[in-house]
Amino acid sequence: MDHQGDTDQSNVRVAGSRTNQVRRRRPRQAGTRCTIHDNTSQGYGWLLPGWITEERHMLSGRVYRYYYDPSPSGRLYYAQNEVIRAWEEKGLILLDN
Repeated sequence: MDHQGDTDQSNVRVAGSRTNQVRRRRPRQAGTRCTIHDNTSQGYGWLLPGWITEERHMLSGRVYRYYYDPSPSGRLYYAQNEVIRAWEEKGLILLDN
């Protein structure tokens, strides 16, 4: 992945077998907890190998999830259905409607 922006990983807990830095769009708020997940993490077995999910746990209790494509561009997706649609468009999976 292309690592640009804030790469401070001091507050990031790694879940699963892969440790990757993820691109930061804006600095984290103080007290925000981040975890990184891959397809070996509980609840993320649906991810294809190489895909990474960043969870940001806000002080308010809200959880934001960001999905990163393993390609060199490291494209960002904001929802699971966007990821699945991208896989279908790339011919990586076939959905039976």
